[in-house]
Amino acid sequence: TKNSFEETIKGIRNLIKLEQKDNIVLSIVLGRFNYRDLVEILKLVRQIGLKKVQLNIVKTNNKDLIVPLEILSKYVSQARYRFFFDFLIKAKNVPYCLIPEPESLFLHGNKSKEFKYLSKCKKCKYNKVCSGLLINYVNSSNVSKIKAFLDLPAEVMIEVETRCNFNCQFCFNR
Repeated sequence: TKNSFEETIKGIRNLIKLEQKDNIVLSIVLGRFNYRDLVEILKLVRQIGLKKVQLNIVKTNNKDLIVPLEILSKYVSQARYRFFFDFLIKAKNVPYCLIPEPESLFLHGNKSKEFKYLSKCKKCKYNKVCSGLLINYVNSSNVSKIKAFLDLPAEVMIEVETRCNFNCQFCFNR
């Protein structure tokens, strides 16, 4: 509705004045009309001083509002890393397999009739915690671009030494 954005910001600022900032979780529904503006939206969130954000993908039957998951997940992932130290960002309804290092990003969804698993989801290491894909996205997206995390190592070890193993201009050999 007209002026709803300004009224929402005013309401948030009033809650902050009432020392309720820690109780506010800003929920942003991402769809065709705003996903490209996610960084600008999050800059405003940072400016206002909020500390918790939830990113949701739009649930709709209107295919004109749906953004392909592989594109949307890139925006969510970039926002996560860009604002990592500014506030807590959680995501909902985005398949785990589309986000690098998804463990701390997701709100555990529910397994309901709104979601569907692809055959490759059965072998994904996140199968037990991921809700799957919203059916509307399965019906409107190119699901062949969805890649299950299959053969990932359970652990990665990095050895740090005082001397460099490579001969490069950036290393200080001792």
